[in-house]
Amino acid sequence: MSSPEPARIQIDEAAAGIIRATEVWDAADIQRIDGCREALETAATAMSGAQEILLSNGGGSKELAARAAAIKADTIKLERLVDGASALLRTAFPEMSQCAPVYGRTGTIATEPPSGRGLEG
Repeated sequence: MSSPEPARIQIDEAAAGIIRATEVWDAADIQRIDGCREALETAATAMSGAQEILLSNGGGSKELAARAAAIKADTIKLERLVDGASALLRTAFPEMSQCAPVYGRTGTIATEPPSGRGLEG
């Protein structure tokens, strides 16, 4: 069995990525959302490396495995938050978000936000 140190380094890198993601996060700013997404991608890559190392070492110590599981769970939660905020900005403010186009119910690109038919005065 090799040393758990490489896994610990990867886990520390993943934790640092999550910290960066939370520092960058701003749900109302698409550039900051993208910055958060990039930090989370770095964290996820580091976690994948850590998991490979831990699996090759028979799971590593309980402390290290628990820390890895907690960081992985945090990464997943933050990724869902980022995806939700991105979708909201793309849908609610397509002209400001500079994101991919919004698709309508028929699967075609919606050129304008929903009209709100039936809500006019």
